Amino acid sequence: MPRLLHRRLLFRPICSATSTASSNLSSPDPATICDLASRQDWSCLKTLISASAATPADVVASFLRLILECPSSSATALCFSRWSQSHYRVPLELHLHCRLILALAADKLYPQIRSEFHYLTISGTHSAISILHMLSVSAEPSRRRYDCLSILADMLLLALVNNSKFDSAIEVFYRTGDYGKATDVLNSIKSWGFSPSIVSYNTLIDGHCKNGGAGKLYKADSILKEMVASNIRPSVITFNILINGYCKDGNSSFAMRFLDEMKRQGLSPNVVTYSSLINGLCCEDKLGEALELLTEMQDYNLNPYVVIFNAIINGLCKKGNMEKAKGFLDVISENNLLPNVITYNTLIDGCCRAGKLAKAVKLLDEMLEMGVKPSHLTYNTLIEAFCKKGNLSAAYNMKIRMERSGKRANVPTYNIFINYFCGIGKMEKADELLNKILEKGLLPNRVTYGMIKDEMIDKGYVPNIDGHLCSSRSA
Repeated sequence: MPRLLHRRLLFRPICSATSTASSNLSSPDPATICDLASRQDWSCLKTLISASAATPADVVASFLRLILECPSSSATALCFSRWSQSHYRVPLELHLHCRLILALAADKLYPQIRSEFHYLTISGTHSAISILHMLSVSAEPSRRRYDCLSILADMLLLALVNNSKFDSAIEVFYRTGDYGKATDVLNSIKSWGFSPSIVSYNTLIDGHCKNGGAGKLYKADSILKEMVASNIRPSVITFNILINGYCKDGNSSFAMRFLDEMKRQGLSPNVVTYSSLINGLCCEDKLGEALELLTEMQDYNLNPYVVIFNAIINGLCKKGNMEKAKGFLDVISENNLLPNVITYNTLIDGCCRAGKLAKAVKLLDEMLEMGVKPSHLTYNTLIEAFCKKGNLSAAYNMKIRMERSGKRANVPTYNIFINYFCGIGKMEKADELLNKILEKGLLPNRVTYGMIKDEMIDKGYVPNIDGHLCSSRSA
């Protein structure tokens, strides 16, 4: 028999002296709790629970854990669970429900599992995704088999469908990335004579949009048409999902059609709508259209997020219009917003690309004055710019400044210097920095390995790394 936990709960004397099961029990042990539950001696268990200084919910949870750890049948634990919930009206924590389900699965008590899933779906206390996640993390290693969890997932899905929780059933497959099965559930719902809700359609459209690619977006558009054919009117959320999907796929022109369709249907675009479109247009160098949309959203009295201004600034920097880009710092302030690290990183990168390193350093000083904390990317951008200009002294000074701010040089930092020394033919110095990466316990990345091959080995120089490289690659 497995060793039981040596836990003791402090209780006052309980049950009458005539009860053989509970006589002289002031501190019942796990075996006693399991025995009382297996014999369904609810009266004595009730007395034990009442005698505790803890709340009934805590005692019930503690008893159920003990019963689940006993070698008795999982059916005993289920009976105790049902009795306690019926008597005390106290819901169990999700992890206990899942431990109980896993115990029932180990004993192949599938009807009882269906009953437990039915209870969970009817109560609506926990989402289907949280139930699946908890089942996965609660399972012992020996039970974490795909087939077991797959069977339980199918049983949960059936419980959701049986209780008309169609949106949750579709979300299960959406969250796991199985959009094909999610679509199958949608089609099944329709074949059963039910009408899927807008939530179900939006979930599927979002899944195909996030999955990316022209084929997936075609499926998203197809679901939209099916939705309209079912007399379900798309909402602002529906259009926002599609607009964001097409913008991220680099097709802002098609996304703009959805904006026009929204307006035609009398729907009001919101900040999320414009944010997706402006970012998409800026990424495609359609800065004029992006600025027009910024004006339009302000005409609608919609207050832009800082992320929208960041997209505009990025677009202006790509065009080399640094003065106008920097001018948006004032626009951000006028809209009662604060520039963030992305704002400054974008401007600093733009200045560096334009060769305006003094202005880039001034922006670094300004962001510190504004209380915006520079990132590794901030410093590395400046270090790389100085290296490209051949100003190694300024690059090293920026590295020192970064380290004084509390940021250690990272792999990209070292890569910049290694690339610089390789470029001027100082292979020994590059080799020295490569070894420093390894000595500091940092893991070289693809850029590092690429430089070793292209700039060192292919040019006849074999780095002296004392076996570090092989061990790092295996790590």
